[in-house]
Amino acid sequence: MSKRREDIEERLQRSIADALRTGDYEKVSEIVSGLIIEAIELTETVRELSKAVIELRKSLELERKLCLEEDLRLRGHIARVEESLLK
Repeated sequence: MSKRREDIEERLQRSIADALRTGDYEKVSEIVSGLIIEAIELTETVRELSKAVIELRKSLELERKLCLEEDLRLRGHIARVEESLLK
């Protein structure tokens, strides 16, 4: 776990503990709601990034396929030129 994340988690725990000690349940509710909203936003971001990675993989696979086809085409052309030079 990163140091930054540990610090944030520790501050949140202290804030929640302080709010519970003082009976400020509204504050606890705000903190928890904020965390839930942030988790949802992060989940959506991960989903979008996953979709982008999938699209990138598809694009790279298509590019690879096109490069292989071009390579085969060029090899065939070279073979025909070599054959005509040998005749």
